[in-house]
Amino acid sequence: MPGNDLSWGIHLGAKSLIVSQTLVLHFLLVLFRVGGIFAFIPIPGIKSALAPTRIALVILTSWIVFPLTPPLSGIGMTLSSAFSVMIAEVSLGLLIGLAIQFLHEGIVLGANALSIQAGYSYASTVDPNSEADSSVLQVILGLCGSWLFLTLGLDRILLKAILTSFSTYGPGTFIASQNHAPAIIALSGEMFGQGLRIAAPIVGVLLLVDLAMALLSRLQPQMQLLNLSFPLKMLLSLAGLSLSVTTIPHRVMQASEGTMRFIEKILSASGG
Repeated sequence: MPGNDLSWGIHLGAKSLIVSQTLVLHFLLVLFRVGGIFAFIPIPGIKSALAPTRIALVILTSWIVFPLTPPLSGIGMTLSSAFSVMIAEVSLGLLIGLAIQFLHEGIVLGANALSIQAGYSYASTVDPNSEADSSVLQVILGLCGSWLFLTLGLDRILLKAILTSFSTYGPGTFIASQNHAPAIIALSGEMFGQGLRIAAPIVGVLLLVDLAMALLSRLQPQMQLLNLSFPLKMLLSLAGLSLSVTTIPHRVMQASEGTMRFIEKILSASGG
């Protein structure tokens, strides 16, 4: 348990639990940082889960991490100072969670581009993660991306990043800076690059199909090639995805290495 100035627990002869204000503020700072991270990470089904379930997950994770964090020191107990350091803790958590969310959004962007080209965007369903209308292919690849987060062991890397963040920036010592903005913008560009690498090979084949259909329509104007192109493009997109099943996890791992380097760069810069 972190060493604070005042002890906590049930004193001998007391009938109530006595907890120091420093201990409460320490746990709240840990809770705010962990909550900021969990606001973005792509855990399957976390967005569609009940609010008490998500809150309990954040509190349980914070309670497990709390004894491993350095003691709280040098923070005034006024309301304004406590509020400012809590905002800083949330910003650090959101920064880490947003960087990890870019991995999932790269797959979703690639699926969206492929859905438009293949014709799957004409039918929509509800995405259980975002609770928005999305194409069927986008929902399937989005769920696959969420499961890859667990199967590739990125959840363990996330827990390690949380502990590393508290080792570098103790509770209440992080100060948000404008120097972090260019790095997160550059990382968001990698999200578009990842989606392009996933969708580009299949989209290229579908483009060749469109060109072939255009030439055939010029040769045989009476043929209803538009009705034939949709099922053909859908089948080719599914065939291309089946062939790229073994390569998508490798690309996600490569993208995750860049994300973890970004997190390490943020945590190593002016660490307290």
